[in-house]
Amino acid sequence: MYRHPDFVTVLIKSTDFKSLRFLQPCVSQPLAWKPRRILRPPTNFEDLFARYYHRECMKCSKHAECCSSSSGLFISLTSSMILVSRGRQSAIWGTVYLDAHKEEDRNLKRGKPLYLCETRLRWLEYDWADQEWQRVYQWYSMFHSNVFINSIRDCHLHQ
Repeated sequence: MYRHPDFVTVLIKSTDFKSLRFLQPCVSQPLAWKPRRILRPPTNFEDLFARYYHRECMKCSKHAECCSSSSGLFISLTSSMILVSRGRQSAIWGTVYLDAHKEEDRNLKRGKPLYLCETRLRWLEYDWADQEWQRVYQWYSMFHSNVFINSIRDCHLHQ
């Protein structure tokens, strides 16, 4: 039976083992691929910080495991850096928030207002969709999470 490539046919085992047909069509549905997407962060970093600082996320790791093949993106509110989690590895991607002069304020040392940079957000969306991580320079094993945590604290030293 020919099916157009835009349709998926789900097959199940037949309960009639005496017949020669062990598989039969069960459901035929249009194929719909959904690209990986990220939530759009607020335009102003101060809004993000005020809303989520001191809030604990109990569902983040479970959500990453169930919905993203153990991959996840997180924003460090103490540094404005994007953290990438992939299985048992993590990395610092960079930041999508820049000041009025299009400069990073890593670890929020200068205290300047930070705004969402659309170009960097597109780069992040591209890396997330393709799982390529072209802007990640070092992956850290979560078996040695102290090294990764110290790197987040000192990320202003890594350029």
